[in-house]
Amino acid sequence: MAPPTGKRVKGVQIFRPFVYGTTARPFDEKTNPKPPGVPDDHTHSWTVFIKGIDDVDITYWLRRVQFKLHESIPNHVRMVEGVKGQPFQIHETGWGEFEITMKLYYVPESSEKP
Repeated sequence: MAPPTGKRVKGVQIFRPFVYGTTARPFDEKTNPKPPGVPDDHTHSWTVFIKGIDDVDITYWLRRVQFKLHESIPNHVRMVEGVKGQPFQIHETGWGEFEITMKLYYVPESSEKP
């Protein structure tokens, strides 16, 4: 928690461990069937996430996450609000690789900027 003045305390560091990453699975009739309405050229389902180590809840210090996906994806800038006990994540389908930018928004009590 930030001091009452809302300013940073010199010489103090706080560490909050978390995990971020992506997973991708090719569509397969038996283990990962393609959902109805998915375009023909989409070959995989994928997930991007930020979560606590060992799935520990991180919403007490992280309020929301902005995921910036490839511009060809509809609604390519997405905000995911924190839900207690759940990871910040997006599930999608697609066919290729691209960079994803993640911007973290901390709880107001931290007085930290994104």
